[in-house]
Amino acid sequence: MDFSQDFMIDLGLNMGGYLLAGVLAVVVYSLFSRRGRVSAATKKATAGDGASIKESAEQSEKRRVEFIKLGESAGASRSENKAATADGSDGNGERRDRAAIMRIAGSMLTAGASHDKIRKVLPVSEAELSLLEASRT
Repeated sequence: MDFSQDFMIDLGLNMGGYLLAGVLAVVVYSLFSRRGRVSAATKKATAGDGASIKESAEQSEKRRVEFIKLGESAGASRSENKAATADGSDGNGERRDRAAIMRIAGSMLTAGASHDKIRKVLPVSEAELSLLEASRT
């Protein structure tokens, strides 16, 4: 089936028009929605009330951006970060010697510790423990 150039040009212009209309709609929406927030903030600030300025500062403090590692649970990473800063380390303590961890896990396996207990103490996966157990026998 052969397409004519006129059809392709019309298709391209239609797609470009839809994209342009979408971008324009987003810009107009953001202008109107931002205007309402700014006027409410200026009304609070023009009141001359010290409490209103303090409230707006608290709201901006709540909206701070925070980096979240998606590979870990949120509670565990926060407690580790707090512990690392309390110890005075520069954050490189998270990265341990993998060979030493595997050696410790192997010695715990030979001592008869369960997989769950080893996983609670050391950062090893179930697959690594199974591999260690298979290589020990």
